[in-house]
Amino acid sequence: MYRRGFLIKISFLASMPDIQSWLTIHGKDGLGRIKIDTPASELPEVLKMTLMAGKLLRVTVEVEDE
Repeated sequence: MYRRGFLIKISFLASMPDIQSWLTIHGKDGLGRIKIDTPASELPEVLKMTLMAGKLLRVTVEVEDE
């Protein structure tokens, strides 16, 4: 996504919740849904995702050193 000619990349820390439903596969189409938890300190970055509603996203996951 571009805003004023600049590519917008959003990065934030998150974790997979300790629940079985963090990953669900829906119906015959096999669509997946992922749930993640983010600390309050990451919410400003997470909320920027509203600018990307309806867009195709590329998701890359990396383990962060603790």
